Amino acid sequence: MKPTKVLVAIDGSECSARALAAGAEQARLSGAALAIVYAVDPLPALSPEFIPTAGIFEELRLAGQELLKKTAAGLSPAPQTFLRQGRPDYEVVACAKQWGADLLVLGTHGRTGLGRVLLGSVAEHVVRHAPCSVLVVRGK
Repeated sequence: MKPTKVLVAIDGSECSARALAAGAEQARLSGAALAIVYAVDPLPALSPEFIPTAGIFEELRLAGQELLKKTAAGLSPAPQTFLRQGRPDYEVVACAKQWGADLLVLGTHGRTGLGRVLLGSVAEHVVRHAPCSVLVVRGK
């Protein structure tokens, strides 16, 4: 099946840059529309007492906008961009549903064991819940 809408989830990591390259290539080869999504995760914005730090949400949102802007500027044609707020695993799936993606591309850091238990797995959640095919690009 040839995709018509390719959505790539980014987080600013080297792994997500690899996913972006793979997603852009899939879109180019199939003539599909390309979009990128970044989710502002509110969890790191919490202080040790789990109280939101003043202004941190806005700083994270602005940083996310800047990442999307820089990332999109490096692609031709410029992709559509989506900035979401919430847990990345849920927001990536929701964005794919709302935009009507038929291929979702994201990277995986390949954590296992305790790291995966403590940090969760965005890629695993996305694979299980995405409304479309998912291409998971491994890190190094």
